[in-house]
Amino acid sequence: MTAILTAVCVILIFGLIILIHELGHFVTAKLFGVTVHEFAIGMGPKLFGKQLGETFYSVRLIPMGGYVKMEGEDEDSESEGAFSKKKPWQRFIILFAGAFMNLLLGLSLLVILNSVNPEFSVIPTMQIESTMPGMGAEQAGILPGDKLLEIDGSRVFTQLDLNLTMSEKETVSVTVARNGEKLDFQVPLTEGKIGIIRKVEDKHLWNVLSYSYFEAFSIVKLTYQSFFGMFTGAVSVDQMSGPVGIVTEIGNAVQQGFLDVLFLALLISLNLGVVNLLPLPALDGGRIVFVLWEMITRKKLKPEHEGIVHFIGFILLIVFMLYITKNDIAKLFIK
Repeated sequence: MTAILTAVCVILIFGLIILIHELGHFVTAKLFGVTVHEFAIGMGPKLFGKQLGETFYSVRLIPMGGYVKMEGEDEDSESEGAFSKKKPWQRFIILFAGAFMNLLLGLSLLVILNSVNPEFSVIPTMQIESTMPGMGAEQAGILPGDKLLEIDGSRVFTQLDLNLTMSEKETVSVTVARNGEKLDFQVPLTEGKIGIIRKVEDKHLWNVLSYSYFEAFSIVKLTYQSFFGMFTGAVSVDQMSGPVGIVTEIGNAVQQGFLDVLFLALLISLNLGVVNLLPLPALDGGRIVFVLWEMITRKKLKPEHEGIVHFIGFILLIVFMLYITKNDIAKLFIK
């Protein structure tokens, strides 16, 4: 039964995330008069499809990805409905819309989770209720009523921000607001904590929306930091998960319950939004780089030349995904 539920959740989660992403591209393309030849959910062989107007709508075998095939996207075209004939700002919006929809979906799911989660009965604030006797905050001179602003120069809005800024450190610089002034303190940590109790508020629509926004922002920031760490060597590529690892995590979440599945779904959606905006060939972010270059220099690269760059990037991306998948499979056997 768990295997069936996992399979259903995998299809639903990936299907929803892919659908939302491609809808972003599709709706904005149609809005600007781009001819869309195909709207596909999934990759590989076609399972079924239907022609409606100029667009063929299809569902394909592999539920990992999808695409909106537009006229003149990777080839030269004289058609008025060609993607390449549209103004740079229009192409920018079309390319950005997919990732934006994933970020919006992730935020929406986070709002739902924070609204219905019985363990999240109040909203924590950055206002300090009290300091713990003998711990760093009290020793440094931080007082009840102070508002936490920054730790080691990074703004803090959520518990995730606090965890990240205080991870594996002995002392941190804490900036607080007190009576309209900003004050800085050097605070020693005890087991990764500065020793404060924060004020909480009863949940209502506005603070749930506000907290969810900042929590989503923290997750996005962490994702970018992880990728930056990977490129600088601070984070190992072996720590990343591909499709096999994600399916495994969905299976684990299914055993824990609906809220865990919902949390994992929003994480995947937020991460997909971030990844797609990375300035790498074959990703939306890579295509956006070419559009921005055109907007700055007023020089346009031929679509077929840009298509070659993205094709090479796509091959490298597949190789990278195969490497990560190999590691995911190896981890299963190690367990």
